[in-house]
Amino acid sequence: MKKIILLPNPEKDEGFRVARQAIYRLRSNGAKVYVDKKYKDLYWDEVETYKTMPSDADLCIVMGGDGSFLDAAPFAIKNQIPMLGINLGRIGFLSVVEPGKMALLDKLFGKKLNISNRIVLSLTIHKSNGDVIVVERPAINEVAITNSSKLALGEFSMTDSHGNSIAYRGDGLILATPTGSSAYSLSAGGPLVENGVEAICATPVCVHSFFNRPVLFGLNSVITVRNTSERNVDLDVVVDSRHSEVLSPGDEATIEVSDKRLLTIEYPNSGMLNTLRRKMDAAELKKHN
Repeated sequence: MKKIILLPNPEKDEGFRVARQAIYRLRSNGAKVYVDKKYKDLYWDEVETYKTMPSDADLCIVMGGDGSFLDAAPFAIKNQIPMLGINLGRIGFLSVVEPGKMALLDKLFGKKLNISNRIVLSLTIHKSNGDVIVVERPAINEVAITNSSKLALGEFSMTDSHGNSIAYRGDGLILATPTGSSAYSLSAGGPLVENGVEAICATPVCVHSFFNRPVLFGLNSVITVRNTSERNVDLDVVVDSRHSEVLSPGDEATIEVSDKRLLTIEYPNSGMLNTLRRKMDAAELKKHN
């Protein structure tokens, strides 16, 4: 680890106190730390600056919560740069280092660094008029397809690579990665899926059907969701709450596993169940204090 991008968070890190601790740790281990040039005056000569994030970096460290992590992820995925989150948010499932555990940064320079390869999803919209929209943003957590009308149920079908199809009437459908199985999908009744299980989890949202259980699809599956509404009800297709498209009646959304991966730094005891329990316990403690 010689070239590290640091993405500070001035809104959540008053006086850049935690960022300065991180820089000290990283530089003490011989790394060069790169920050946006707009932060140069805050760090004096301790860091390198950039106008455009270097695509050949060895690591990208994101300071903040899950939102900050998701915002930085497309660049890291495109260039296959490992990511590490320092949690300055409320829960931060994607951020494994807490401000009080900055000594963990020293372990980045050990010989047994564990890098997890997490699947992300790609989305393509096929309009009924023949237009095709290829969404460049990968889905780290999920592609959520939800009813945009308050006056009528959404009607849609889900078809897998083998032509097996299920028709739904309800509020929507979540296509989640294992990473996203602890997010929106979990709230909708979906299962927790360990990151080593490379699958797409389809979780229906408040559907008017006895077949309302989540379905796991394999790594090579291509899932097609079609808006079958006869009442002219549109569906919203949202990627990680950061990009949206409209699925009008007759339109189709195709979701599959991308050929790129999200690379994340993993520490001992940072597996899904340990992280979920620790983060949820911390959230409950904050709520009652």
